[in-house]
Amino acid sequence: MNKKMLKAALAGLMLSVSSIASAGLIYSSSQIGSDFRDISGSGTQFSLSDDALTGDIAFGFNFNFYDIVHDSARISSNGFIDFGPVYDAGCCTGGTIAPAAPNGIFAGLWEDLDSNNDTTGNMFYQTIGSAGSREFIVGFYDIAHYPTGNLVNFEMIIHEGSNNLEIQFGSLANEDIHTIGIENYDGTSGEQFYRGTNISQFSNTGVLFQATVPEPSTLAIFALGVMGLASRKFKKQ
Repeated sequence: MNKKMLKAALAGLMLSVSSIASAGLIYSSSQIGSDFRDISGSGTQFSLSDDALTGDIAFGFNFNFYDIVHDSARISSNGFIDFGPVYDAGCCTGGTIAPAAPNGIFAGLWEDLDSNNDTTGNMFYQTIGSAGSREFIVGFYDIAHYPTGNLVNFEMIIHEGSNNLEIQFGSLANEDIHTIGIENYDGTSGEQFYRGTNISQFSNTGVLFQATVPEPSTLAIFALGVMGLASRKFKKQ
């Protein structure tokens, strides 16, 4: 192989390694134990009309969601946090995570919830903890389904530092189809933990979406080695 061809090959390897090295966050989901925060006595209360979104609400820290850093997000009356570029309240039954819209969401319990019901239920948000490991919590407490009024209690929690996402469930009443999961901004990827009608099985439990950075593959390590050897060869020439 002549010098020009070797340089071209090395350039290709460098692009491959760069692509692998910049690979973004990947997520896995698991069921966890109960750790219900209950911020109903300390958080900031908010209200929404039916099938609506709040404006941007600040976390007080930076949070990486699918490789885009946010310091705020919107909350849907239908049980999810919206990071996406398109304002979509997600009416009505919980959809399929990826590719269904809305995209760029953290669905704690996406369903047609009647948060505008004046007879029951309140919603709150609050940031708690120390810098570096703070939590932004959104709590839905005794929120009714539309149209039956069956109640649900749950919290969506985003974690500073680890970039994990957590859901904590209190008591849950079954209704139509609910979706629990996360989805990226264009609907090409997501992690659907559950979609179905039997949500009462999750009462007094939790779900964790753990964010991790993929480790370099064997190919990437090999490519780096080849680049190092070739670099030494060029220096000798």
